[in-house]
Amino acid sequence: MTKGIGDRIFAFDNIKDKELIDSYKVGGIKIDDDCYFDMLVVKNNSGYIETYRELAHPITVTIDIPEKIASDGRTYYILNVMSDANGDPILSCITDEDDNPDTITFTTSSLSTYALAYT
Repeated sequence: MTKGIGDRIFAFDNIKDKELIDSYKVGGIKIDDDCYFDMLVVKNNSGYIETYRELAHPITVTIDIPEKIASDGRTYYILNVMSDANGDPILSCITDEDDNPDTITFTTSSLSTYALAYT
């Protein structure tokens, strides 16, 4: 099943990461409230649930741009909260890897909190 960013499966409730991402709202960068998301891998091994934030190999993620923020001439970014070697949160800005104006594509091996931003 393909889910768009607006198709919520779980409510986003990581307030600390959201506050860090929101600090990046400068220079015309915008983030709608329902464009925050958290990614992780969940493995169910006979009822024992394991979650993973680091992957052995990078994955490429493509997300449809939600209709409510889609507009000609906009540039889209992924803002990502990760931890540095000391466990402190750091924010990075990831640019789109494809030329399709209806999607944003990025590659990562570290799963964490993200937001779809635009100018």
